[in-house]
Amino acid sequence: MSWVRANASEARWRDGKEAVRLAETACELAGRSDGNYLDTLAAQYAEDGRFVDAVRTARRAMALAEENPERADEFRHRLSLYEEGKP
Repeated sequence: MSWVRANASEARWRDGKEAVRLAETACELAGRSDGNYLDTLAAQYAEDGRFVDAVRTARRAMALAEENPERADEFRHRLSLYEEGKP
């Protein structure tokens, strides 16, 4: 639901603050050890304009995804966007 709240094409579904809250909750429940959840949280931080948090969180997601090169490449691509200040 967090991804939808941050990335929906219809404005009525978008809510950056709620997207961050949902993603932070998911990460906490998973012990911040799930790269996919952290990737989602990084995207929500970027959507909310919190690029420092987005970069830090995306780097953690990448570290957890190194065993899966395809996912790591996806995370790396998004990280490069956040480093440029783009959601």
